[in-house]
Amino acid sequence: MNACILGVNVVKCEQPEDWRLQAALTTSNSARSSNVAEVNSSSQVEYRLVPEFPGYRVGSDGTIWSRFGLSGHRAGFAWRKLLGGKDKDGYRKVILCRSGVRRHARVAALVLELFVGARPCGSVVCHCDGSRDNDAVANLRWDSQRANIADKRRHGTWQEGERNGNAKVTECIVREIRRRRCNGERVVELSAEFGVSKSVVSSICKRRTWKCVA
Repeated sequence: MNACILGVNVVKCEQPEDWRLQAALTTSNSARSSNVAEVNSSSQVEYRLVPEFPGYRVGSDGTIWSRFGLSGHRAGFAWRKLLGGKDKDGYRKVILCRSGVRRHARVAALVLELFVGARPCGSVVCHCDGSRDNDAVANLRWDSQRANIADKRRHGTWQEGERNGNAKVTECIVREIRRRRCNGERVVELSAEFGVSKSVVSSICKRRTWKCVA
């Protein structure tokens, strides 16, 4: 592994695995081998390659870049920032391709894997500031699901109670069901009146659900 100095950029180099990328890069005077890590001293952003997918790099600021053209079939010489999209939970995602293999990856997980290390067993990605759009490495960490939920509650993004789009009742109805159940009304009667199943009423009364409601 060699260190190459290109202007203000310091680049560590190794030979790429993909022969098409290698053929294209060897014809370029400014990039004769693929970047393992590049530090832009003017912006303080560090870039690291995705080992399993040559031609892609990840920035410490949460950006994802590709050296492939829009068709995905020919390696180019200039890095192109990928826009990506968002998954069903609202987290940024990208699709990485190599020899017909496609990987749908969350950007935050890619950043942590390359700049921090592999995901510890049982851990999840946590955004320290609560913003799903901020995938800079300084804003991310591996942590437990319990810690992640605590973060969301602190940031006001935890979907519980009426904020949960799947909620079948309101907080007022929850209190009413509990009050009337304590007064002796039957579960089947409460279920019929409020239009929910008996299991929903039972879970509310036993506080298996709606724990946020006193």
